[in-house]
Amino acid sequence: MPSGLYINYNDGRPAMEITANLRCPSFCRNVGSAGSTTEVISEYIPGSQLIYIPSRAAAYSPPSGTAIIGTVSYLRNVTFNGALMTHDSVDNNGIWAGQVWQLLPVNSPSGNRGLLIANSTDFSVISDVTRIMTCIWHGNITINGQAAAPTSGVLFAKWNHPTASITLENGVLYARESRTDSSDVNANVTIYAAIFNVSSPTPGVGLNIINSSGQCTFSTARKPLIYSGSFSPTSNWQDIGSNMVPLGTYGYEASNGGGWCNMRLRGLMMSGNSVKTGNSKITWQWTDRYSIVGSRNVGISIPLIPDIY
Repeated sequence: MPSGLYINYNDGRPAMEITANLRCPSFCRNVGSAGSTTEVISEYIPGSQLIYIPSRAAAYSPPSGTAIIGTVSYLRNVTFNGALMTHDSVDNNGIWAGQVWQLLPVNSPSGNRGLLIANSTDFSVISDVTRIMTCIWHGNITINGQAAAPTSGVLFAKWNHPTASITLENGVLYARESRTDSSDVNANVTIYAAIFNVSSPTPGVGLNIINSSGQCTFSTARKPLIYSGSFSPTSNWQDIGSNMVPLGTYGYEASNGGGWCNMRLRGLMMSGNSVKTGNSKITWQWTDRYSIVGSRNVGISIPLIPDIY
């Protein structure tokens, strides 16, 4: 067993372990704008690691004027240089909609009092509790084609269905059989989800950590969002261990079928502990006389969280 703090909630859920290298993400802002491919994240704390999660990473624009072929735009990559975020896109001069977080710096032996776990976020020196993300809902959600998310927030999930692709768009979960033809086939999938929102923890029975301003920054009464690593979604299965993934959209595929060019956004597929991208519902459709066939996964790393919620 690793050294650290072991917390058993005795409610049927896995225990929480605060061990070396535990990192606490903090919410920065929602993003999404036109006219510039860069944005300064003013909430950035030096020493933190910025993370971007896309809510939409591709789009189709029908032809305009004298043009006869539309345009497929998509996000290729996102980079950070300090507080400056840059989106590398095709046919899109803007910032794609999504969220930006930061992994707070690890603690340092500077004389602070509190819980000291090696190379981990020091909850005792978090000064702005309005940015902490805690679990506000957890449980099973059955998606028969589509289902509304139980509440707003960042949704992480875990499931087991080797042929279904799951996306989250504007608060709606979609489950589709991953296909490339003209059919749009619903999938029936039950996921286990944990939803996080910006909310300061409420002290309760168990362990509470209070900062110098008297604010509660950690409480076992409400589990904080804990970062356990990251992975880059691709079209090949990858073993991510016993972790949960953030739902959104992570690319696109456009293919011909039934006389149409059918464009789908790409979600995530999960079989056991393995994850890859897969095609979701048909979102755009136009005549295959002017088809734009292709596919792309977003070239970014997305966070994982442990299956403890």
